Amino acid sequence: MVKEVQRVIIVSLAGLLLGWMIFLFGATISNKNLIIDILYYVITTLLFVSSFLALYKKHQQYKIGILKYMMIIITFFELIITYYIINQHL
Repeated sequence: MVKEVQRVIIVSLAGLLLGWMIFLFGATISNKNLIIDILYYVITTLLFVSSFLALYKKHQQYKIGILKYMMIIITFFELIITYYIINQHL
């Protein structure tokens, strides 16, 4: 595998992990406070989107299957946190 692709995968996994950790920390301390939940949701979404876009850019160049798989995983995690926010505040 090309070194660039390996670096993008590692950075995307790090962004995914950091996003999850930030969101879980925010969900733990928020006590169902909408403003705090939205703040941590936005930070997490920005991390997920940046990871997704990095993978998408490399996927356009190299067409490696793992990149597409990682994009699907990021989309799935974004759906999970969106469902959590909607479920907690509606």
